[in-house]
Amino acid sequence: MCISVYIINLSFRKDRLINVLKEFEGKDEFQVEIISAFHDGAKGLWRTINMIIDEKIDNSIEYFILCEDDHIFTDSYSIDLLKKSIETAKENFADILLGGVSSFKSIYPVKDSVYWINSFTGLQFCVIFRPMLERIRRFYFTEGNDTDIIFSDISSKKFLIFPFVSVQKEFGYSDITQNNTSLGVVNSLFDASSTLIYSLINRHDFYRNVLNSKIDNSSVEEMLIPTYIVNLKKRKDRLCHILNEFKNKIEFQVEVIEAIENRIGALGLWLTIRAIIEKAKYNDDDVILICEDDHVFTENYDRKLFIYNILNAYRLGADIICGGIAGGFDHVIILNNNMVWVDTFLSTQFTVIFKKFFDQILEMPFNENVMADRAFSEISTNIMVMSPFISIQKNFGYSDIDFEYDSNHIQNLFRNSFMTLNSLELAIKDLELDE
Repeated sequence: MCISVYIINLSFRKDRLINVLKEFEGKDEFQVEIISAFHDGAKGLWRTINMIIDEKIDNSIEYFILCEDDHIFTDSYSIDLLKKSIETAKENFADILLGGVSSFKSIYPVKDSVYWINSFTGLQFCVIFRPMLERIRRFYFTEGNDTDIIFSDISSKKFLIFPFVSVQKEFGYSDITQNNTSLGVVNSLFDASSTLIYSLINRHDFYRNVLNSKIDNSSVEEMLIPTYIVNLKKRKDRLCHILNEFKNKIEFQVEVIEAIENRIGALGLWLTIRAIIEKAKYNDDDVILICEDDHVFTENYDRKLFIYNILNAYRLGADIICGGIAGGFDHVIILNNNMVWVDTFLSTQFTVIFKKFFDQILEMPFNENVMADRAFSEISTNIMVMSPFISIQKNFGYSDIDFEYDSNHIQNLFRNSFMTLNSLELAIKDLELDE
């Protein structure tokens, strides 16, 4: 196995050239060629990559490695690991396989040390497969573009070797990314990514192990959810709407809670949520639903599936389950066909809260800038979302929470959030089919 490696280097960056050549010393598995880069920042890097594709890659090459001159092999690197990872990536019709990333969004285990990722930054060691070439050629680069972000956006199947086999060396300057000019910044980015990946992998494995066990179906039939509806007394139109939403839904034990009115709407909502939590503690509720009066059930709502998800979320140690969200998340774990884990979220129109989370809510310090969704995200790492959404927000043309309310913007956020989660679920299903 001899892999073509094209190392991009500005001719006056001798320190970087010395660094990267040292990294490849004694590694006979690579056929290394130094490519003199165009000197024009990010645009120069893009032009250089296109020049490599046009002048160096013929039809016989199935893949090659693009390497920047700040690349460093980690202790995890071995030729066997790289070879197996490339084969796994090929089996999954990869566009690119990365040796290490400085940031990413969402990750999913594929096989051994290979993981699918949804997006990334960091292009210092990248295996590029033939399907990616034409996409690179077709892309029109404009001022302000970043090459790694372009690669992330135009590649449909991105994979990562983890633990990382490549990171970036600190030189105290960057020819591409101005934010990386201070010593320590680059190392901290790769360290943070690695730590987060370990955390997400462990979380994923735990969830899958729990979900492999069965739920007693009798619990689904018997469960009744204490439901606290938040409504300002003066909002009769909203009250009429929300009561109609719960009409004939016997699984909900509905109680209307008069919202605490405050000149800062979001603060009033948070104070109302705290009052509801105190009431739930007094009632010794195990799980409750807090529902704002602009909630709307979608066509995806199903009573048995909803209860089933609550029971599953309880087993997974969830703090809250959202019926639908307006985005706000970076990382997602697909749990099953109708529920996902997210790291953060926006919107609280339909929020199931478990007893284990009550005290954390009540003990959280807050001020007049508090936002309920941000607060929940800040104090919880166990947030689940129904997917597809069973709840969205009704457009009343105004908001009691946000003075800069834009109904079209809110609706678009829900739509985009749904589409993002749906595309992630489809990508994971595609991977599972490839296996």
